[in-house]
Amino acid sequence: MTMINNNKKIIYRKPLLSNKLYDRDELIRVVRCKDNKVIIDYDKNILGRGAYILKDMDILAKIKKKNLLSHSLKCEVDSSIYEEIESIINK
Repeated sequence: MTMINNNKKIIYRKPLLSNKLYDRDELIRVVRCKDNKVIIDYDKNILGRGAYILKDMDILAKIKKKNLLSHSLKCEVDSSIYEEIESIINK
């Protein structure tokens, strides 16, 4: 969903474990590239299958427990990705 506000385009996305729309800048994007490598997309412009995560440790714990990121990206997600997301949230 996109809205234009004062000539600035605001892009909304729906993250995992949420039914609300959030501004894309408030979320972390994780992408599975064509070579099945899972990376964190800091600039939010890498091509591939992506999933958005809200910057909240409780949400991340539920996603990790239920293995939702692997299910959403349709591949295995390494634990180092979760550790990197935790470090981004804690900043």
